Amino acid sequence: MPAGWQNNADTGVNVWSLGQDTNNWTQNMDGTCMAFFNDDALGDAAPYSRVTLLSPPFDGTQNAIITFEIDFHLRQYNASALSFMVFDGTEYRPLASYSGQNYTGDAYSDEAHAVIDISAYRATNNRIAIGIRRLQYMGLVGCCR
Repeated sequence: MPAGWQNNADTGVNVWSLGQDTNNWTQNMDGTCMAFFNDDALGDAAPYSRVTLLSPPFDGTQNAIITFEIDFHLRQYNASALSFMVFDGTEYRPLASYSGQNYTGDAYSDEAHAVIDISAYRATNNRIAIGIRRLQYMGLVGCCR
């Protein structure tokens, strides 16, 4: 992980990977480095997981308007979720959550783009949290860049 990022397995033993996912996939989002959690590669015997990728702290008070922008892919089944949160200096606030359906298709190139205004949460020690929750085997592949 880049300096200052934290990669946590809140439950389970697997965490986000960084780079290119070459396990059973012929392409990545656009060939660049990305963070990904490939549940397909783990198989149905892997323990259920909740993993969180945390950005380094940043000073969000330097600008009046601040946005979180991300490209993501979520191919999921059953009870799983991809969520984006922001730390506002006191607690993590939910920004967006995706669950219950296949949001982007089967290929990494089937990506979605999110732009989320986080101005209301500006603090001197903001952080972004990206979480995956895997409650049962569902062939989830979540990735962000």
